[in-house]
Amino acid sequence: MTRSLTTSVSTAIGQSVVEPFFAVDFDFASGPLYLWSGYGDLVIGSKTYLGAGQLMNISTVEETTEIEAKGATITLSGIPSSFLSLALTEQYQGRECRIYLGIVSN
Repeated sequence: MTRSLTTSVSTAIGQSVVEPFFAVDFDFASGPLYLWSGYGDLVIGSKTYLGAGQLMNISTVEETTEIEAKGATITLSGIPSSFLSLALTEQYQGRECRIYLGIVSN
């Protein structure tokens, strides 16, 4: 399926240094959790994404003709103890989440 790039994305990928990242929205029953693949906090719109750095891995994502992802697996390793209780008490498998690809602008 053909995709168009926005002017800002086209400009960003034309730079000598390109810093892509992933951001993920999880909708847990106890409340949302926002993570991104960098370090520190990242604010996108009204959401603050917590940096997961090298601790987050996203599997290959298959896209259908309906523009939906099938079978994505997001793995977190070495998660802080503050997230451990959430991971152990709330089942997330099979639930919807949103995965975004972005470019850090300097």
